[in-house]
This record gives sequence, structure tokens and C-alpha cells, in this order.
Amino acid sequence: MSDQERGQSGAGQRAAGPLRRRGLLAGAAALLGAGLAKLAAPEQAKAVGGGDGQALIVGDVNTDNQNKQTTLHSNAVYGFASLGDSSQTTAIYAQGGTGTTSSGGGVYGLGGNVGGGVAGGTGVVGEGAHGGTGGTGVFGLGGLPGGSFIRGGIGVLGQSDTNIGVNGVSSSSIGVQGTSTSNAGVVGSSNTGVGCQGSSNGNVGVLGTSNTSVGVYANSLQQYGLYATSPNNYAAIGTSNSGTGVYGSSTSNVGVLGTSSSSIGVFGSSSSGTGVYGTGPANGFAARFDGPVQVNGAFTVLGGPKSAAVPHPDGSYRRLYCVESPESWFEDFGRGQLANGQATIRLDRDFAALVRGDQYDVFLTLKGDCNGLYVSGQSPASFEVRELKGGTSNVAFSYRVVAKRKDIAGPRLEKVDVAAAQERPAAPAAAPAIPPVPAPPAPPEVPKPPETPRGRP
Repeated sequence: MSDQERGQSGAGQRAAGPLRRRGLLAGAAALLGAGLAKLAAPEQAKAVGGGDGQALIVGDVNTDNQNKQTTLHSNAVYGFASLGDSSQTTAIYAQGGTGTTSSGGGVYGLGGNVGGGVAGGTGVVGEGAHGGTGGTGVFGLGGLPGGSFIRGGIGVLGQSDTNIGVNGVSSSSIGVQGTSTSNAGVVGSSNTGVGCQGSSNGNVGVLGTSNTSVGVYANSLQQYGLYATSPNNYAAIGTSNSGTGVYGSSTSNVGVLGTSSSSIGVFGSSSSGTGVYGTGPANGFAARFDGPVQVNGAFTVLGGPKSAAVPHPDGSYRRLYCVESPESWFEDFGRGQLANGQATIRLDRDFAALVRGDQYDVFLTLKGDCNGLYVSGQSPASFEVRELKGGTSNVAFSYRVVAKRKDIAGPRLEKVDVAAAQERPAAPAAAPAIPPVPAPPAPPEVPKPPETPRGRP
């Protein structure tokens, strides 16, 4: 039977056969779904063109060995499903690796074939529910369990040497979604580039959530586990309703490190608790400051004295303790000289401005022999020193002035409410096991161009 006779004979069977032409497809393409869906039958349908075993011819009516017809148009394969009605059919159903075969491609699309053709073409285009809602554009099954398929195949493989391997786009829903019941839903890997990248103009770039485990897990064998940066906002924010906002730990280095070139390295604050809380071992330090320390507010020491470590000529440091007082006193010291048995000592003006001048105490120490000294009168600015028994000595003396500070009351032996020690936050649970990254599949071989069909130029 010639090509023309085969085409005319098959044309009369289209309406009754499994593969129906839709009214809207008169100028487009014949449906391939029913014919290709019988690929798993014992007798496989084989499409032929100019002769048995030849390639399908674009623009011709091609008949297989079951007398089913397929027409290819200017696109390599173009099929429509459920066009113009509500039925659910398959435009193109292709199965690779049927029966006991462990490999083979169901649909292999090549855009811009290397070494020939036009660069930049689209290999496979799938469109779901053309003109309607719902439907799947391209559905790939790799190793479907429970049937004659061989397990372990790849559902959909996208590959490109110089452009995007797989591109998912949506105007109102998810662009690309990956799910798995027992392994990673989406794996991104690269030898020299970014393994996985997420970006957004108006929302979160990358979002990770989990009901029972870690929302986002970052790990690196030789570099930073997590690196966050922002040119004009917070680089990283950690919040929690009932747990720890940010937890940092290390077995051999700094648990949390904060640095800044022009502002505060680490800032801690709390609206109702402790801004910064540090603990340390008995023979160590809860906190250490190398440099000046400023305290704005009360400074209270519990369980130990206030002291200064002073360098000694023998090379060691010696501890000198602070003198404590039951009230808030300031002291000043000075020297004076009697002239004909009397002297007037003016208080240091800056010292007098900080203390209460209505009542202060003066302690005198003689530097020579005389009848003795006493304070004859004092004012907020000065005090008088006289020799006892009307003496007229010219002996030197030193003095110590003790006065209460002016800015705060400083109650005597005030009771202190000691807050209970803060409970150390619990260490986080062990990090989850990192799932193994599957090796990328070997790229499929580029098919050779089909031979020229018999009887064709």
C-alpha cells in the first residue's frame, strides 16, 4: 500500500478509533493520547513513515502497524488534550523503559541541537488546561512502583550547558514545587556556582519551615555554615515566643562573636529582665573587659569584694580592696600650715560642688610639735584650724574631709533585693542528619538526526 493509499484508508477510521480529532484541531494536530497509551500492551504500537521502521514525517499522515494514524506538524510533537470540552485525556503519553527495560526516555526534547539546527529553541513545551483552569502541562513519572515500570528513574530531567536547566514560572502560585515522602523535596547543587538561590522583589527570598525539625539548616565543611548580609538593615534576626532568639555555641572557639567598625559590637537589652547575662566557672570569669568600662546605674557586687589588681615591682599583681561605707560618702585630702597658731583651709571648688556642704567631717594630723589642733568653724566653702590653748605655733598639718554626696540620698545600710540567678537556656537539640545529595544523572546522549526516509529526497 502506498503512502497516499495508507493515508486515505486511515482517514476514515479516525472518528471511531481511540485517537479522535477534536473540532478545534482541524488546523493543528491529531491526538496522540490513546494510541501512545497502549505502549505497555504486549504488542507495542510502532509508528512508521515512508516504510516500516522509518521516522515520522512532518506534515504527512503516518500509520503504525496497528493502523493508527499520527500527523506531525512544524513542531516536533504537538498534542492537545481536553480541548473544547470537559473530558480529561492525555495529549501525549510517552513511556520510557517499559517491561524489563531499565532505561529509555519517554519524551526527549531538544532545543537548539548542538552541531545543527537553530540555537535557542524549546525542547518540550507543556500547557495544562488550555484556555481554562487546572491541568498539568508536563507530568513526568520515573520508576512508577507497582507496575511494569522499573524503579529508580527520573520523573523530569532538565539540562542545559549554557542556560537554565529547569525554569518554573507562575503569575499567582508556586513557580516550582518539589516534594518527597522520604527524602529531600528539592536539591540544588553546583560545582562552582550557587547551589540554590532564592530571590524576591517584595517578600522573603528563601523560606524554610518545619513542623517538627529545623526550619533552615546550613552547613559547610570548610567555610561559614551560614552567612547573612544586608546593606542597610539587619543581616540576621532571631526571634522566639518561648525559646531562645539566637543561640551560638562552639566546642573550641567563640560561641557568639559581635564586631562593629563604628558602632556597638554586641548590644543586649530587655524590657523586663536582664539585658546581658554571663556565667562562668568558679576559677574563671563570667565576663571580661579589656578596656574602659562604664556603668550607667547602680553597681552592686555579690559574693565578693571590690578590688584593684596593682602591678608590683616583683612583676606580680597585688590585690587592694576598696574601703566600704554604710553611707554614700566622698572624701578629699590636703595639707595646711599654721601661721601664729591658726589657718584657713578652702575646700576644693569642684569637690565642694559634689557634696553636701551643710555638714561634713574634718580629720587633722599634725606634722610637728604643738599643743594640738581643732576645727574652730566651717562653711560650705572653707573651715578654720586653730592650735589648742591659744598656741601660736607655725607647725604643718594634713587633713581629710569626709562629706555625703549631693546627687543621691544613699540610705544607710540599705536592704538589697537580690534577684535569683537566671536559668541557663537549654542547649538546642542535636542537628538533624544531613540527607545525602543524590549524584546528578548522566546526561542523555544527543540523538542523531534521523536518516532520510526511503522514497524521500
